[in-house]
Amino acid sequence: MSCARKLAAAAAFSVSALVAAPTIAAAGTSHSSVWETKTVICGIESAALSKTEVLCQATGVPRPPHAPPAEPGDPGVVLAAHGKPQLVLISQDSYPPNSKVKKLSNGTVWGARGVTCTIARKTVTCKNRSKHGFTIGNGKYKHF
Repeated sequence: MSCARKLAAAAAFSVSALVAAPTIAAAGTSHSSVWETKTVICGIESAALSKTEVLCQATGVPRPPHAPPAEPGDPGVVLAAHGKPQLVLISQDSYPPNSKVKKLSNGTVWGARGVTCTIARKTVTCKNRSKHGFTIGNGKYKHF
């Protein structure tokens, strides 16, 4: 196989790994691409926006510091497999179109795109392979 074909095959494999469906992280897991608890909604971000990030919303997530006060959108936080969480403004089109939202309960673990989220009684903690992440819910946001 030529060097160019090897590179093309490796690139195709890498891209398919990035857009793969949510994965199983442990017992009590969910495969849904968008899910919610009583206080949090999370899921893979729409492919039109990103093929590498998980997006979450909850009361208490602040607006991004760089966003003008009049800029429309609800505050959310995105996290990729590596790097720190980023505050963003989202719209109704931020999650994949026609997504069915699944209710998840305390103790469930959900994973996609190199990010694992653990649902607790009042909060959700998401972290990536670089050990960066955030805890949201209960009116609070904390990044690490």
